[in-house]
Amino acid sequence: MTRLFADSPCPPPGPSRLELPVKVTPTNWADVADAIQRVWNPVLMKGPVSNGAVAVLLAQWHLETAEGRATPNYNLAGIKCVKPEAQSHQFFTTRESADGGITLLTVKGKQAANCFRAWISLDDGVRGWLQTIASAYGETLPSLLAGNGAAWARAIGPSARPGRSWYTGPETNPQGGGYVQVLSALSPRYQVKLATQLRPPRVLVETVR
Repeated sequence: MTRLFADSPCPPPGPSRLELPVKVTPTNWADVADAIQRVWNPVLMKGPVSNGAVAVLLAQWHLETAEGRATPNYNLAGIKCVKPEAQSHQFFTTRESADGGITLLTVKGKQAANCFRAWISLDDGVRGWLQTIASAYGETLPSLLAGNGAAWARAIGPSARPGRSWYTGPETNPQGGGYVQVLSALSPRYQVKLATQLRPPRVLVETVR
């Protein structure tokens, strides 16, 4: 999950007009890839879209959302809400790393740590994702544009950005499964899928009651 920035405000008490009910909006890689290519802004992202960049983003989507099974309200990369008074958001139970992945804490209710961005469409979710990268992680764009999953994962990680990293878990793990290791492994696989245009079946959308 995306790390909550240290200077982020806590959510306001009580319901907000910007708070959306949690809606299950599962996604698949092909639809996400199409949306990335559709809404990509080369000025914002400092370069044109490429299969390499899309593959890295798909690798992050895969890791952050259990391959699209956990993308509530089209939040495609575990993006936290840092301005709940000005941004659409949602609250749901999550598990956060307190010490680099060794200890996971369950966060419930309505707290800053489980306040996530929410969007009403896939295109809006992708647009918000790209805007987050460009605005908060702009210095990492060269490795993203180069299609280098491992380098980008390091650039957004806790070693390069202590206290303001995208994720709280380990970058690498002796047993595997670290953020850098996963993006490094998945990015080439998605490059192949993008090149061969193998399409998964479409998924249904439902609302949590």
